[in-house]
Amino acid sequence: MDTITQLSVFVILLVIFFLNIVISILRRRQAVNLRPIEAYEAIPDLTGLSVEAARPLHIAYGNAAAGADTTLLALATSEFINQTARQTTIGDAPTIVTANETVAIPLGVDSMRRAYESQNATDQFNEVNVRWYPGGENSLAAAAGMMALQSDENIGAHLLVGSFGAEIALVADIAHRQDRPLLAGSDRLEGQAVAYALADYPLIGDEIFQAGSYIGNNDRFKRRTAILDTLRWLTALAILGVMIFTLTATGGA
Repeated sequence: MDTITQLSVFVILLVIFFLNIVISILRRRQAVNLRPIEAYEAIPDLTGLSVEAARPLHIAYGNAAAGADTTLLALATSEFINQTARQTTIGDAPTIVTANETVAIPLGVDSMRRAYESQNATDQFNEVNVRWYPGGENSLAAAAGMMALQSDENIGAHLLVGSFGAEIALVADIAHRQDRPLLAGSDRLEGQAVAYALADYPLIGDEIFQAGSYIGNNDRFKRRTAILDTLRWLTALAILGVMIFTLTATGGA
């Protein structure tokens, strides 16, 4: 093997070695400290506002749906819905879930039902609070429906966690006009750009998939997220090390 290949193998083995150490340490610890994500830190405040002011939260899938290339995203949104709705079941204003794809409706219903079951409040669950708006990429009809929802239901906050395009700018506009918090994240570049620029609490990249770790109380999920974060840093350092070594070996040419 040449020098670069040998170095690459060494770096990979080194990353695996340190990762095993991190896993061993996390398994022994009672509490796991995750890196702060402002959007998830705001969830208790948003759910508390919903309960105290009797204003429902609105959580949206967008175009995320099971059976398509957004299946994993739809499942992540379902977990977000489940963990967030658990905190609002004691209030008078039930969380409202919207989806642009009909196949996401069963996921939304199941997530909400499990949230109420976890709090022994299944008699309060109403499937009418999981709703469908016409879908499609950059769907203005869906955006118009969500804007109308603001006035019709006196929404306390919008949580758009799924697949959205630039149309979420319309939802952001009505939210800001009526002084309602907006938490948003999308798997699509244009939707992510709008969320980062206009949302009060943007979710960036794979942060959408971390609801179980940050909102829930499952230590296994928290350890998994901590390991992934550690692996991400180790990988970045390994790539940087290979680049530095390569530049040094070639004399910067």
